[in-house]
Amino acid sequence: MIYIFCALYHEAEPLIREYGLKKKTDETCFPVFFDEEENILLTVTGCGMNAAAAAVMRIFTKRTPQPEDFLVNIGTCAWISCGEHGVYVPDDSGYQSKKKIYLCKKITEHVTGRTFYPDILYRHPFTEAEIITGAVAYCVKDRMKFIKKYEKSAKNSVSDSFLYDMEASAVYQSGAYFFGPHQMSFLKIVTDDGNVQNMSAEVLRQSVEGVVAKISHYLDELVKIGEMKRSQYEKKASEVSEFAQRLSTDMHCSAVMRASVEQQLKYASLAGIDYQGVISEMYQSGKLPCRDKREGKRCFEELGRKLL
Repeated sequence: MIYIFCALYHEAEPLIREYGLKKKTDETCFPVFFDEEENILLTVTGCGMNAAAAAVMRIFTKRTPQPEDFLVNIGTCAWISCGEHGVYVPDDSGYQSKKKIYLCKKITEHVTGRTFYPDILYRHPFTEAEIITGAVAYCVKDRMKFIKKYEKSAKNSVSDSFLYDMEASAVYQSGAYFFGPHQMSFLKIVTDDGNVQNMSAEVLRQSVEGVVAKISHYLDELVKIGEMKRSQYEKKASEVSEFAQRLSTDMHCSAVMRASVEQQLKYASLAGIDYQGVISEMYQSGKLPCRDKREGKRCFEELGRKLL
């Protein structure tokens, strides 16, 4: 499952059309859209950090994310250039960037100064950039204040510049309760450089619509990766279950002990512990198979100490 979070409906609308998403009628707190194959769930959070955090927590207290799932924050942002010239070319519809869409490799929360680093493990077609999340909308008159504070960091970013939005850090921090850094992506489309007089709902919609093909390709790849992961997890779970059944028989386990053995092996598998090697040593030393329940209980306790 891909969980998408957009701040505004006009940012989400091109994606809703692209995937034919339908609105969930049983969700009353936030507008939520889904596809019938249950590969994508899109939530419109509202603008700002509080709204974004509330929406993420709302979704994931109702649904339990799986290890193969991804969280993707998609939205528009401002561009702050530390150089003399930005990358904007004004036209009749507003400001446009020469490189319109970015994948965020570093998120800084302006109010607290905390930084977060989504792990970018998979190939993608985007330019990577650093983003600042603030509590209020960015205005061009504050440009020098931001440059003074973040110029050193921006030198390591794209074109000596960085992005600015109002949701990314909140989405990351709320999402981190349910996802690892490698499961979260932040895609931002530049719409302005703080001169917002030409901004409108239509500009936001067109900005996302102009890159929706790139976004959908990236999301489709994440869906494929998720399917591969799910297949691997199911295969591993099947192997653990078969191994646990054989081991429980050889230890003369009760029903409660059988369930405990399977849980211990699942934990060891997820934690990267070589449980098969541990158990093989017990077979080689003659501790397994056990002759009766008494020996089985001793082996069960020893196995727990070695695995946990």
